[in-house]
Amino acid sequence: MVLEMSDRPGEKRPLPVFNSRRAMTPDEMDEEIRSHIEQRVQSNRVVSERISRSS
Repeated sequence: MVLEMSDRPGEKRPLPVFNSRRAMTPDEMDEEIRSHIEQRVQSNRVVSERISRSS
């Protein structure tokens, strides 16, 4: 598995928190979640590319 091959520990990131102190509509929550997932996927691609280049 790619993570097992990594020579550095995984980055600890905070989980998404919906604490904006205002009510959010379901569509706004969906957008927040989509955006968070998109950022994580992009970050994982960068890590995977670095690992494959070092192999």
